[in-house]
Amino acid sequence: AGFVSNFGIYISEMAVQARTYWALCQPFVILKDDQMYVQSDNGTIYDDDMNIIHDFNSNADDLEKIRIGMLPTWLCGTLYSKTGAPIRGVILQSVICSILIVFDFSFLLQATVLINCITWCIELCSFL
Repeated sequence: AGFVSNFGIYISEMAVQARTYWALCQPFVILKDDQMYVQSDNGTIYDDDMNIIHDFNSNADDLEKIRIGMLPTWLCGTLYSKTGAPIRGVILQSVICSILIVFDFSFLLQATVLINCITWCIELCSFL
């Protein structure tokens, strides 16, 4: 039972991370009426459930467009046409997991603490 539940958690986390990588590859996030939408390279707009929005009014006054585009589009910014799954994001997350599984937990914990401390120092310096 433990194996099955851990596998289910792994699959759900894989889906979430793949969608996150896909969203980080998109050029814009749009905030409108307290809702967040993602605009892809070809102009398609998705809501937070990955449904395509066809009747989106992009000329509204309460529209705020935020540029993201943190990752290159070729990396994992495309969706598989049949299912709508970010297949390159799944591959990227699988590669990351297969690399991290080689390391010991204590090493990963120390590396995470080090990265968090460096990030905290950079954030602190940015406000000075």
